[in-house]
Amino acid sequence: EQVMERFADWLGRIGDDRFFAWVHFFDPHLPYSPPSPYRENFADDLYDGEVAYMDFILGQVLGRIRDRGTLDRTLVVVAGDHGEAFGEKGEAGHGVFLYEMVLRVPLIFFAEGRLPANRVVEAGVRLIDIMPTVLDLLGWGVPEAVQGQSLVPYIQNRAKKDLDAYIETVYPRENFGWAPLTGLISGRRKFIQAPKAELYDLGNDPSEERNLAAKEAKAAAALKSRLEAVVRAGGATAGSGAAAGMEAAGEPVPRELSADERARLRSLGYVDYSEPGAKGDADPKDKLDELKMVQDAEAAEFEGRFAEAAALHEKMLALRPGAASSYVNLALARARQKDFEGAVAVLRQGLERLPGNELLMSRLGYTYLVMNKWPEAMATMADILKVNGRSIDALTASAVILDGTGRKAEAREYFEAALAVEPENKFLRVAYAGNLASTGFLAEAVSIYEKLVVDFPRDPALFRALGIAYGIGGNFDEAIKNFKQMTYIAPTPEAYFNLAVSYRQKGDIAEAIANFERYLEDPKGEPEAKIQNARNELLRLRSNK
Repeated sequence: EQVMERFADWLGRIGDDRFFAWVHFFDPHLPYSPPSPYRENFADDLYDGEVAYMDFILGQVLGRIRDRGTLDRTLVVVAGDHGEAFGEKGEAGHGVFLYEMVLRVPLIFFAEGRLPANRVVEAGVRLIDIMPTVLDLLGWGVPEAVQGQSLVPYIQNRAKKDLDAYIETVYPRENFGWAPLTGLISGRRKFIQAPKAELYDLGNDPSEERNLAAKEAKAAAALKSRLEAVVRAGGATAGSGAAAGMEAAGEPVPRELSADERARLRSLGYVDYSEPGAKGDADPKDKLDELKMVQDAEAAEFEGRFAEAAALHEKMLALRPGAASSYVNLALARARQKDFEGAVAVLRQGLERLPGNELLMSRLGYTYLVMNKWPEAMATMADILKVNGRSIDALTASAVILDGTGRKAEAREYFEAALAVEPENKFLRVAYAGNLASTGFLAEAVSIYEKLVVDFPRDPALFRALGIAYGIGGNFDEAIKNFKQMTYIAPTPEAYFNLAVSYRQKGDIAEAIANFERYLEDPKGEPEAKIQNARNELLRLRSNK
């Protein structure tokens, strides 16, 4: 709903302009947790529940475009970025292998009254064909250098031949230190380059149960040669010297992920278990027992079985004592059991094995923060900054610690340094604006909040902060405007209270009374002292009216 709401807000603001929108929905994806009623209706298959929920949301997107009166002249493309495995070949989820259950995705082109309805293209096509197809349908021409080709002949039933598809995954190398996989699908034949090569006849063996690489070595060698030609023509595969190439070309090199970003990716099943210096020559097919252990640990975490997850992560640590993530994962499992001292002990053990490791130091610092051991957290972040002065984790945590201990000016320096690294970071912008507002730099704070409400128009907390800032500055009209917007987005008791106070300060007694009454109609969750204060103020305003 959040993505849908942001799209709807944006669509409403652009008026009658022509538009291009990429609306990126995350679902369906691990962890499977569809909202009601899909959770109840699909209790035995929550993944299908997420698919059904996503179908409903896509209907909402089309409905908004139809309400705008432009659906009949809008090209809609629906595509998935990956499929999902449910243990068929030893994997649950996606990323490690290149089997059909994770490669086959929906691809739908819809243009009301302009494309044939219910037409199904049986030929094999690729996601790289989307862009040239869109350009062709719009009559804009397809540049020669574009990878992929227009699917218009297929849509018009003038072409039926399968298109060769290059496939790859570097996830095994980047996350486990195993061999990356590449492959080529040509017609009904599929070749996967791995330490133990694979060849499948998808026409007769769609489940990929019979590896023909040894039996049909000549055919496998021919497809391998074609695969190598594709790789040479398209440049190196992802992750092989990419940073060096970007740096040589004068492009910005991607920075390291922050602890928060790693935690968010980890919550979605993307965890780096690799060890520094790993050769990456192990075939993922030979690591199914280890993969299952990882997936069982992740499932236990998703379901709140943290003691079980911790036991599995202890086994992973024994297998991979040189991987920083082994210590981090075990520490997180301990922390989720409220065993913070145990988490610290694990992280310190990791730093003994991997001294100076930024990931371990960052997680240790944040664990100290959760434990309210601010001096230890600050010292740990200072150690990180000696190694990496642009560490977003260390800069942010240092700013928060200094701000929380009243060292506002020092905190501001860290906020500014962190924002130089991540200028669009919402948390940093909000915290920096709060620091400015609390130290007398009200105009600067208002400027930041004004940009924030444009970037995040559905966040009531931002309108609250902006309204308060305007109120402190005596601009009650602007304060009222923002508190009103807050009530439109989230008509909470707090929103009506703030609105009532602003009207009172402005001198509009009637509106102040009306909003105090709205506040008192249902002040659930509000402090009793605040409720009593509102009652007293309402009595006073009525008596003076």
